[in-house]
Amino acid sequence: MTQEGWTEAFEAARAGDRASVLRMADKDQGIVQARDAEGATLLHAAAERDDVKLVLGLLDRGADPRVEAGWGQTPFEWAANMGASAVAELLRAKGGARESFWTAAALGEVDQVRRRLSGAKDPEVLARPVPPRVDPYAWPEDTAFRRGDALSDAFYIACRNGHLEVARFLAEAGADLDARGYFGASALHWAALNGREAVVRWLIEAGAQPGRRDPKFDATPAGWAREGKRDDIATLIEGEGATDQPETGGGVTSRGLDLEVGHAASRSLEVTPERVRSYAEITGDHNPLHFDETFASETPFGRLVAHGGITTGVLHALVAEDMPGPGTVFLSQNWKFTAPVYIGDTITATAEVLSVHETKPVCSLDIRVVRQDGETVLEGEAWCYRFLVAAAS
Repeated sequence: MTQEGWTEAFEAARAGDRASVLRMADKDQGIVQARDAEGATLLHAAAERDDVKLVLGLLDRGADPRVEAGWGQTPFEWAANMGASAVAELLRAKGGARESFWTAAALGEVDQVRRRLSGAKDPEVLARPVPPRVDPYAWPEDTAFRRGDALSDAFYIACRNGHLEVARFLAEAGADLDARGYFGASALHWAALNGREAVVRWLIEAGAQPGRRDPKFDATPAGWAREGKRDDIATLIEGEGATDQPETGGGVTSRGLDLEVGHAASRSLEVTPERVRSYAEITGDHNPLHFDETFASETPFGRLVAHGGITTGVLHALVAEDMPGPGTVFLSQNWKFTAPVYIGDTITATAEVLSVHETKPVCSLDIRVVRQDGETVLEGEAWCYRFLVAAAS
């Protein structure tokens, strides 16, 4: 099965189409070990949906439950992260669980949390290991995870997944109520987004800051609640005097973008051997497809191809330098590679605005990258956020 077929399998798994995934796995046994662009396996995708039957089917077909995704988590740890307790229990029963203080908190296992904490001479030894290539946009340096604050990191995930008893215990043990988690958002942000009303009420009563804004979207917990269509929780938080109106004065603002639907920009890059070597040195990716002419000639590509990251790298440059412009980051990407890029090709990336948020610096883009011969090598859509600095009043 081709890489495109593997992509279809991941899309089916994330859409809950279990039958299609298992049918594709029966045709190509290697698919159960395939990885997506983030290094995740189909077990990770199934764990995210708490799809026990799909996990069982993949395990029966040889999937390895111990494999880490690119962000460093096994399927069991990812299930714990997503609050997928049924899959977590299954993987534990199958011997595929890498358990820790953090997974116990994520799954609401208060007795396990107590035992692990009482058995540790120093809570810092309970901290999750930070992978060498942690995403700084997803995990800013001041997050509890990056700081090695095991108590506050476990507290954040317990609140995010709605485990009030664990959250109370960790708060009493010294966890920071306002410690930052994923995207730099607090436990209150995540509890609000996920509809954990009991946790939200307790956090507010315990003294968590309802007006604190996250650095990724510049929004309060009330704003996150409304984004998750939890209007009742947003109203509850706003009752504490915290709204999601933009702040005035200097710093990052959430005003809208000066863009219109149909605006477009392009950027080109010649894929030289020197750039391929530089990319390999930076990333450590020395795949023979990029350097061994004999090996590459015996593949369907027929000759040396460039790293996919070089193609997508042009898109990062495009949104950061051209449109929307400096300060822009991707929020999400949904694109696919449709043809190879060969060493020596010149590729041109184009982005066209599909929609623009009325009040926030957020837009969606139609994305396309073509070779010099006009063939499309990548296509899809993406969402962007631009950090805009307001002048001090």
